[in-house]
Amino acid sequence: MNKTIILNSVRFGIKKSWLLILVAFLFEMNSSKAQIKIVQIGNSITKTIDTTYSYRYNLWKKLIDDGLNFDFVGTQNLGHSYINGGDPGWPDYLGQPFDRDHEGHYGWKARHILAGHPQVPSEDSLSAWLQTYVPDIALVHLGHNDLKEYGSTHTTVINRTYNRLRQVVDTLRQYHPNIIILFAKIIPTRYYYYNGTDSIYTNQWIRIPLLNDRIEDLPSDRYDPNSPIWIVDQYTGFDTITDLVIDGIHPNELGEEKMAQIFFDAIKMSLLGAGIWTGATSDDWNTKSNWSLNLKPTRGISVIIPPIANYWPQYSGSLELGVVCNSITMTGNSELSVIGDLIIGQNQTLSSNGLNVINVEGDWINHGTFNTGSSNVNFIGTSNSEISAVGSMGGGQVTITSGGYSSDTSEGRYVNIACYEPFMLISAKVKADGGKNRNFYWAFSDGTVQEQVNVYVPDGESRVTLNFDITTGVDHRLGVSTHDCDLYYSTNSIPPEDFQIGNVGAVTGSYLGENNYYYYDLEFLCPESFYDLTVSKSNKSLSTNCDLNVLGNLTIKSESFFTNGEDNTIDVTGDVLLEADATGMASYLDNGTTNVNGTTSVQQYITSERWHYVSPPVSGATINTYYDIYLKKWNEPDSTWTYLVEPVTIPMNVTQGYGVWATDMYTGTTTVTYTGTLNTGDKSPTLSYTPAVTHLSKGFNLIGNPYPCALDWNSNWSMTDMSGWMVVYDNGVYRGQHTDGTDYNGKTDGIIPSTQGWWVRALNAGASLTIPASERLHNTQTFYKDTDDTNYPMVRLESEINGHTDEAAVIFHPECTPGFDWYYDLSKFNNIDEAPNLYTIAAGDNYAVNFYEEEYLDVVIPVGFRTGEEGLYSVTASNISNFNEETSVYLEDIKTGTVTNLTETPKYEFTYDPLDDEYRFNLHFKESWYGIEDQDQYAGNINIYSAKDFVYIVTPEMESGDVYIFDVLGQEIESKRISESNLTKIRITSGIAYYLVKFQSDKFLVTKKVFIR
Repeated sequence: MNKTIILNSVRFGIKKSWLLILVAFLFEMNSSKAQIKIVQIGNSITKTIDTTYSYRYNLWKKLIDDGLNFDFVGTQNLGHSYINGGDPGWPDYLGQPFDRDHEGHYGWKARHILAGHPQVPSEDSLSAWLQTYVPDIALVHLGHNDLKEYGSTHTTVINRTYNRLRQVVDTLRQYHPNIIILFAKIIPTRYYYYNGTDSIYTNQWIRIPLLNDRIEDLPSDRYDPNSPIWIVDQYTGFDTITDLVIDGIHPNELGEEKMAQIFFDAIKMSLLGAGIWTGATSDDWNTKSNWSLNLKPTRGISVIIPPIANYWPQYSGSLELGVVCNSITMTGNSELSVIGDLIIGQNQTLSSNGLNVINVEGDWINHGTFNTGSSNVNFIGTSNSEISAVGSMGGGQVTITSGGYSSDTSEGRYVNIACYEPFMLISAKVKADGGKNRNFYWAFSDGTVQEQVNVYVPDGESRVTLNFDITTGVDHRLGVSTHDCDLYYSTNSIPPEDFQIGNVGAVTGSYLGENNYYYYDLEFLCPESFYDLTVSKSNKSLSTNCDLNVLGNLTIKSESFFTNGEDNTIDVTGDVLLEADATGMASYLDNGTTNVNGTTSVQQYITSERWHYVSPPVSGATINTYYDIYLKKWNEPDSTWTYLVEPVTIPMNVTQGYGVWATDMYTGTTTVTYTGTLNTGDKSPTLSYTPAVTHLSKGFNLIGNPYPCALDWNSNWSMTDMSGWMVVYDNGVYRGQHTDGTDYNGKTDGIIPSTQGWWVRALNAGASLTIPASERLHNTQTFYKDTDDTNYPMVRLESEINGHTDEAAVIFHPECTPGFDWYYDLSKFNNIDEAPNLYTIAAGDNYAVNFYEEEYLDVVIPVGFRTGEEGLYSVTASNISNFNEETSVYLEDIKTGTVTNLTETPKYEFTYDPLDDEYRFNLHFKESWYGIEDQDQYAGNINIYSAKDFVYIVTPEMESGDVYIFDVLGQEIESKRISESNLTKIRITSGIAYYLVKFQSDKFLVTKKVFIR
């Protein structure tokens, strides 16, 4: 890969317009500064032989052309003396003589640079040279001669050389803590034969790439945010045939030009303090060709993302500023995507200088500084994420009086803290004398304890988790109750008075007095700030772990979840928008406090030409929300609807449900927008129950979800004198869920979506219901998951027409009766005519779910069916469960007389006409369809049984005979002639008792004792 990338070339990967701005910015910045001192450290490749100019000469000319105010420094000013006494005759350039100063030393190794060469004592060592000048930038190209060692393993030589190069870095920083170090991966040499045998030069040729691999570790190994190390790749792209003189070691004119250009580009970028993203080939952060100089940033190198690029950078994994790179500056409309966590390390900065977009798939963790600019931080992906602004602050001990801690007091140790804003103190580092339990506390200045925690602390240094909620005040105490454990931080630094804890507080002293400080290391949560914040997750949640300031707008996209953590505050300067579309709705769950200066809007997606049950998720909404959409409310006293039209300022009540219908004539499928204040806290809807009325809808109330997130209907809800059912209207069909988990018509969970209206039933005038905020949750599922049915004996009948499914359920429960059970039974809601309507009948009422008494043998339950058009339809037993093994469930078609054993054949087909009687079927529960007590009585498929006050006689087709019914005294109370019918019903009105039924024909005589209820 070619490293000689020219700044004003298209090969650099940045548009020329941006390059001109960048170069102008560099020139202005450099020209306005004091002179920059540059030292070049190395061996003969730096020094040069007197037959070549060295890369230093070409670099000097490039810096002059650039207008940089610079000065080469060093104790050396010649090349190596072969012919011309070390002077190759450097020509003047633009009227200026060549600046010859350098620290290139012919034949020297790194250890000689550090300690001086014993054979050249006059040239001294690096530490001595640095006392005569203090460079701002060091160009280091060193290591070739160290590799010319014969008799040692490659690993030994590489490790020894690398350790000495580390010492070069340490020595440079000793005299200039802010020096910029451009450390070169050294150029290659040719494979070389010396005196006809494998020589030290052979080893050098092999070891160069091994050393270069280790040199890449220097930025992280010797990390210092104040003194960045740039790895300058002089190795890749350097040709050992075309770029070296005949000795195969030193660069020729072409090689010197390559080295000069690479060092020039590195100086320019280092002065800018950043690696520049070019995006020349892809969006991959880790691809070198996407970066200026083909240098991927490392620890110690800051990054600039310019306003124009072919691709915007994407980092896969955790992008930690201070580890992957130093600070990041985004300009113009640039973008950055992190497919993982974005971590801003201590003393690091992420800065937005434009309308930037920062996409984050994982967590946002800020230990440093985020300059928001006008950026949009967009949380993306399919995993949960968290926003956390965690600070940590270490300090030292300041002791005016000598002797450190003045006494070995028994009352324990504490530090005084002034708190400007409330924050959470997560942990503190401690040093203990012996392992045991200690009590840590947070107290007022008079010692009144506000919070405390007792934890085991091991001997020595450790970190203690506190999680104290710190309140504002000028003189609080953070302490430990025993004298053998100190708040501790091992450092030699001395903090100023009022040592700051981020921007939320300061350590102002200790128990020894104002000017005596413990060593301390505190970790705390502080508010995080964004400009625009967008949540674009797919059915996953972004949550806060700190207070949050949104200086612009907060947007939650459809199908995205946002959770404000417990007791956290979100302040939004601009607007809040929760979006909705055909895929779903946004969801916001606020466990703290949300303050919005602008407008709060919640969208709802309404499909046309069908009814929806809706409810406002905000307070302050009016019926104008549904302008040009039919809107109506339910009246429980007379079981009617009232349309709401004018005035449009009529308020929509929180917790009330409404019916809406968008017509293609006006709006078609549309999105409506609620505006107002988001609802939080428990809510109690107003319920209606009218004792005097007798209609079947008595006590039914249409209420609504008042929150911008879903609710879970379950047994945790507080209700008095209420049915346990909730019913929603879904695409023309009613579906329900009971608080005990029983489901109806496919509503297999208790999820009530945001802005959803639903039915509940009050049982008397004192009925009440509290909608608990504790049961809020995120959920945007279109299809509900299957759940286990109840353990009680049950049967579900199902019918499907035109894609609509309806069901009727019968459940035998020990707490229920054959009559209406208010808490358990669910009355039938009528579906649209295009859908089936299937229900059971009891005491003149229709039921979607009919809870019955525990005994099910010989029970007969009427079943109704209705739909809008004639045709061939079916009823299917979708679930028959928890009956004893001998019991079968039979479906009797009253119109045709057909009896089907649903236990064996679950599906029954039949023809239907809308003029048919809706009471179409009977369900029978029997151990045998024939029900014969004495098998000797069985003859010709004759079956006699009873259900409530009816006697049923089932005979073969075309079989005629007479039926006689006697009471227990033998008196005949009923008789009837049966002619060619296979099912006969006879009602007994003589009361509850046992009766004897006799059927007699020319062929058969069958008797059966039955019980009439």
